[in-house]
Amino acid sequence: MPDAPVPREAREILEFWFGMAKGLGSPRIEWFRKDPKFDAEIRRQFGELHAAAAARGLNAWRASPESMLALVIRSSPPAPSVPSAAAT
Repeated sequence: MPDAPVPREAREILEFWFGMAKGLGSPRIEWFRKDPKFDAEIRRQFGELHAAAAARGLNAWRASPESMLALVIRSSPPAPSVPSAAAT
Protein backbone atom coordinates (compact mmCIF):
# COMPACT_ATOMS: atom_id res chain seq x y z
CA MET A 1 0.00 0.00 0.00
CA PRO A 2 1.52 3.36 -1.00
CA ASP A 3 2.08 6.12 1.53
CA ALA A 4 -0.59 8.77 1.87
CA PRO A 5 0.04 12.14 0.22
CA VAL A 6 2.02 14.58 2.36
CA PRO A 7 -0.22 17.44 3.57
CA ARG A 8 0.82 20.92 2.40
CA GLU A 9 1.42 22.08 5.98
CA ALA A 10 3.70 19.10 6.68
CA ARG A 11 5.75 19.87 3.58
CA GLU A 12 6.01 23.53 4.68
CA ILE A 13 7.37 22.43 8.08
CA LEU A 14 9.99 20.20 6.45
CA GLU A 15 11.03 22.90 3.99
CA PHE A 16 11.28 25.48 6.78
CA TRP A 17 13.14 23.23 9.21
CA PHE A 18 15.58 21.67 6.78
CA GLY A 19 15.77 24.62 4.39
CA MET A 20 15.81 24.27 0.68
CA ALA A 21 18.71 26.54 -0.26
CA LYS A 22 21.30 23.77 0.13
CA GLY A 23 18.89 20.89 -0.39
CA LEU A 24 16.69 18.92 1.93
CA GLY A 25 18.64 17.52 4.86
CA SER A 26 21.48 20.01 4.80
CA PRO A 27 22.37 21.36 8.25
CA ARG A 28 21.25 24.87 9.15
CA ILE A 29 23.14 27.21 11.47
CA GLU A 30 19.87 27.93 13.33
CA TRP A 31 19.94 24.39 14.75
CA PHE A 32 23.09 25.15 16.71
CA ARG A 33 22.52 28.60 18.20
CA LYS A 34 19.91 30.50 20.14
CA ASP A 35 18.10 32.92 17.86
CA PRO A 36 14.99 34.71 19.18
CA LYS A 37 14.05 35.83 15.65
CA PHE A 38 14.14 32.24 14.40
CA ASP A 39 12.05 31.12 17.40
CA ALA A 40 9.53 33.91 16.74
CA GLU A 41 9.28 32.90 13.09
CA ILE A 42 8.56 29.29 14.10
CA ARG A 43 5.80 30.49 16.44
CA ARG A 44 4.35 32.79 13.79
CA GLN A 45 4.30 30.23 11.01
CA PHE A 46 3.54 27.05 12.91
CA GLY A 47 2.07 27.92 16.32
CA GLU A 48 -1.43 26.83 15.36
CA LEU A 49 -0.11 23.53 14.01
CA HIS A 50 1.73 22.97 17.30
CA ALA A 51 -1.56 23.38 19.17
CA ALA A 52 -3.31 21.03 16.73
CA ALA A 53 -0.56 18.42 17.14
CA ALA A 54 -0.75 18.69 20.93
CA ALA A 55 -4.51 18.10 20.73
CA ARG A 56 -3.90 15.05 18.49
CA GLY A 57 -5.54 16.83 15.59
CA LEU A 58 -2.81 15.83 13.14
CA ASN A 59 -2.87 12.07 13.65
CA ALA A 60 -3.53 11.58 9.92
CA TRP A 61 0.04 12.80 9.38
CA ARG A 62 1.24 9.42 10.68
CA ALA A 63 0.33 7.90 7.29
CA SER A 64 3.60 8.76 5.52
CA PRO A 65 7.23 8.99 6.63
CA GLU A 66 7.55 12.62 5.49
CA SER A 67 4.44 13.89 7.27
CA MET A 68 5.31 11.84 10.36
CA LEU A 69 8.71 13.55 10.48
CA ALA A 70 6.97 16.94 10.21
CA LEU A 71 4.68 15.90 13.08
CA VAL A 72 7.66 14.94 15.24
CA ILE A 73 9.42 18.24 14.47
CA ARG A 74 6.31 20.31 15.21
CA SER A 75 5.37 18.29 18.31
CA SER A 76 8.80 18.52 19.90
CA PRO A 77 8.91 20.35 23.21
CA PRO A 78 9.33 24.04 22.56
CA ALA A 79 12.59 25.78 23.30
CA PRO A 80 12.66 27.75 26.59
CA SER A 81 11.90 30.96 24.68
CA VAL A 82 8.74 29.41 23.18
CA PRO A 83 5.75 29.34 25.54
CA SER A 84 4.19 25.91 25.91
CA ALA A 85 0.57 25.32 25.00
CA ALA A 86 -0.19 24.78 28.70
CA ALA A 87 1.15 28.23 29.56
CA THR A 88 -1.13 30.03 27.11
